[in-house]
Amino acid sequence: MRYYVTDPTVGLPLYGLYDVIADCFLLVLPNLTVAQHLKYILSSRYHLHVCHLDTANNYSVGMIDNNNCDVWSLGNRDSVAFADPVSTVVVPVTELVPTRETNPEYKIAKEKEWCQFCAHCVYILDNERDDDGDYKQIYWHYSKQDEYLNSFLCIDQVGYAWQPVTDEIKSAILKLLYLGRNLEQTQMKIREMVSFA
Repeated sequence: MRYYVTDPTVGLPLYGLYDVIADCFLLVLPNLTVAQHLKYILSSRYHLHVCHLDTANNYSVGMIDNNNCDVWSLGNRDSVAFADPVSTVVVPVTELVPTRETNPEYKIAKEKEWCQFCAHCVYILDNERDDDGDYKQIYWHYSKQDEYLNSFLCIDQVGYAWQPVTDEIKSAILKLLYLGRNLEQTQMKIREMVSFA
């Protein structure tokens, strides 16, 4: 998987985007804000719910990551109300269990890659980072503090930001992610606007 780190960050909470139809997780990440944004961006493709994975009684670090998240489901699936597609409730997972067999026509690897690409873009566009202390990761080009200072000091003009993204470009990219169906075509369209895709 090209766009997202596979290992969870030790010591951080871990969230998963659970696909009710496929009965598996399509993405695992340690940032609740990004998980919630992705839930809505990806809503044109999936009925997803944000789940708190490390609350599971059998959870251990490294048990679930973006390489194997599609083989895991919730043990408490039947007790969760999944009917509301706009629910903002973070589902606490009581137990991680193997998923049931997914329809072979559902291309899980392609869907996971799409989710990871969208996560990559959202991290950059929202200037989000995981609180793991590593300020050198490529997803975050300047800190939240710099973003705040930029609101009145125009830091973008002195080169602290790797690539400034206007509100119009951000909106256009989010629209492409929401409406997109083909990863390569969406990447090409985004690359016409910015170089991080």
